[in-house]
Amino acid sequence: MISDEELVYFCRNLSASVQSGLAISDSLETLSQGGDSTAKAAIASAEQIVDGRTLHESLASQGRFPPVFVSLVRAGEQSGKLD
Repeated sequence: MISDEELVYFCRNLSASVQSGLAISDSLETLSQGGDSTAKAAIASAEQIVDGRTLHESLASQGRFPPVFVSLVRAGEQSGKLD
């Protein structure tokens, strides 16, 4: 599991990227260049999104994100208010 601090960093940066107009897969690829412990999960998730999986599915498959976080992402996807 990633730490709370890493999760906050990941969320803030993903949100900023999406709000700036980048596609989620491109935003995740950008995050993967950070070199932190979420980098591998970000690039693997980006690849899965390109292959047609949803963000919550791709994050869940990494096994690094808390289930409650994955559920929140799923709710955001379903409501259309992910950022």
